[in-house]
Amino acid sequence: MWRHSVVVLAGLAFLFAAASVPAQDEPFPGYSEACGYPMIYAPTASVSQAVLSPSDQEIIVLDPLLAEPGEAERRQFLIAHECAHHRMQHAGIASRRARAQSAEIIRDQELSADCWAAETLARQGMDRTVQIMADRFFKSGLYSPGGGYPAGIQRSTIVMHCAERGRTTRLQHEKDKAN
Repeated sequence: MWRHSVVVLAGLAFLFAAASVPAQDEPFPGYSEACGYPMIYAPTASVSQAVLSPSDQEIIVLDPLLAEPGEAERRQFLIAHECAHHRMQHAGIASRRARAQSAEIIRDQELSADCWAAETLARQGMDRTVQIMADRFFKSGLYSPGGGYPAGIQRSTIVMHCAERGRTTRLQHEKDKAN
């Protein structure tokens, strides 16, 4: 177990020593209120991560390729997904230890982060972003990158279900405002 901690710490040290660039854009309407975590573009082992800095600040790390204009919807969804990991305390030491020991915990955390992201974005009227990611997950079919990560079809189903809750909330709020 201690070896895993050393590897994680070494990886974080590399991440923060690498050239990182603060992400300047507001990724989606309401981000500051719903999330507000600082974001940086830096080389990372995965396309996006919710991490704690060496000073225990919660940040979102994005692969620099996500800054490309054609990646806007994917970037928005992944930022919301990583925000969810922070809000649900998945990035803390205890949670990371649990993830290292259980594929089921990884699956549950990933699906709950997908759900929060989809619901939050749909509540903000970002249905296109949610649909693009649901389609992207669906196209990966039964493929799972392993390690407990859910298959694409499962992620797509969760995203669509949770987005519907977000849309319902948004429509109800709009109806209430009109009355």
